[in-house]
Amino acid sequence: NLCLLCTDLIRIAVFNKDAIDFYNMKCMLRFQVIEQHITFYLTTLLYDALYVMAEVGHVNVPCC
Repeated sequence: NLCLLCTDLIRIAVFNKDAIDFYNMKCMLRFQVIEQHITFYLTTLLYDALYVMAEVGHVNVPCC
């Protein structure tokens, strides 16, 4: 369901933003797994209150 996938992506963004703020980090790397597809996202704090999230990688895992 596309709506649920978008909701998960928003959760990843919010989780990364909160982790950057709480741990005083410059960036956070997270991933999303959908069936055999793994997508990696990098969130970084560029300026005060300006966060950028980008997809940095995508892996297809073979099925057994």
